[in-house]
Amino acid sequence: MAQQVAGNPRLRIRPDYRLERFAPLRTRILGADADVAEAVELLNNLWLEEQTADIAAWDEQVLAPGPAPIPLPAPVPVPVPGPPHDPAEPRPGVRPLPAIQANVGPSSRADIRCAPAVFDKLRQVQYVPLYHFTLDACRNHTTTDSDADLSFRQTPNGLVVTSLSATSRKTINDADLSWDQVGRARIIFLREIERAGWPVEYRSVYAELFLALDSHPMADEPHGKAILIQYFADVRREFHDAIAQGRPLFDLGLVNDTRLNEIAGRFHRERQALVVARYA
Repeated sequence: MAQQVAGNPRLRIRPDYRLERFAPLRTRILGADADVAEAVELLNNLWLEEQTADIAAWDEQVLAPGPAPIPLPAPVPVPVPGPPHDPAEPRPGVRPLPAIQANVGPSSRADIRCAPAVFDKLRQVQYVPLYHFTLDACRNHTTTDSDADLSFRQTPNGLVVTSLSATSRKTINDADLSWDQVGRARIIFLREIERAGWPVEYRSVYAELFLALDSHPMADEPHGKAILIQYFADVRREFHDAIAQGRPLFDLGLVNDTRLNEIAGRFHRERQALVVARYA
């Protein structure tokens, strides 16, 4: 194997053999009596021969194939971050938060709502006694319900709390409510059926019914309010029975005076029978 050449020989500079410091070398080559010019020419030729050989060896050395390079590991892909998330846009799968209204403070009155089990029935447009929309029922449902009283029903959207006892415990039938209770409960009731997504026409006939009872002349007669409440209880139950059975619905907002008078007659006969029985 040829001797390795250290460094590129083309970068070498030929020495000036005429200098006094090369006198020993000139004497060693041609003797003490040698001509300086002849000795310098010989040394130049020797240097050129060696330089030519080194250049050839260097070129071969540079062009010779070296050892196979060690393969580098594949680069690990660096995840490219996406565009920054806009806080105004909801994240996928996350319920968007409602916007805060500027310069709008809390309501002057507490937001009173019915019990969750009651509201579940409302969303299905089922019959719910009006008592559950009175202030007492709405304020106390969180303290009267218990886990032991809860039952569940499977729906396409999952399990739904039905809590049968939550809609029956301490419930007052519509016919047994006072006039004042009906008047206060209807406000919460109308608001809750709107929140439950009832059709506009359903909400409208209920509102018309409440107004019709308020303005009916019988409200000013003796026991007239109790008779109107009994009428309200009867027609309201029939209305929801028709919904459940898929029958055509009547206009709940129209007061049937014939039926109202029939209820009034039955009411007075029952009261008269109680009086007679008391003094018999």
